[in-house]
Amino acid sequence: MSKQQPIIIEHHAHGTGSSGNSPQGLLKTRRYSIAAVLALVEFLYIAIWHSGWIVAALVAVLLLVAAVAGIRRVRNGIARDALIVIAIAQGLALIPIAIIASFALVIVLAVFAMIGVVFAAFRMRA
Repeated sequence: MSKQQPIIIEHHAHGTGSSGNSPQGLLKTRRYSIAAVLALVEFLYIAIWHSGWIVAALVAVLLLVAAVAGIRRVRNGIARDALIVIAIAQGLALIPIAIIASFALVIVLAVFAMIGVVFAAFRMRA
């Protein structure tokens, strides 16, 4: 008695809402690349037109929170997939903003540290 392996037949649905040719299928299969392009465009807009990065960060956080809240409330479909793409794009857009903000914070802290050292030096001299 030899054991035979079961025959597995894979069936790929064509013409349904989840196929790669429909808008929903495109959003599902390409969501990370679409989100990366959106984040890059947003960052370039901020970098080229010197829009305030603080306002941009606040808008990105608000859009991220709104998209995540919408993802939880919307049923599966193209609207939910679009909200997922928006949430990923805003999360990616916040990364360079956070890096710039951290550099700015380090510079401000360094300036305050130097001012503190100068005041301490004058105080010790007196």
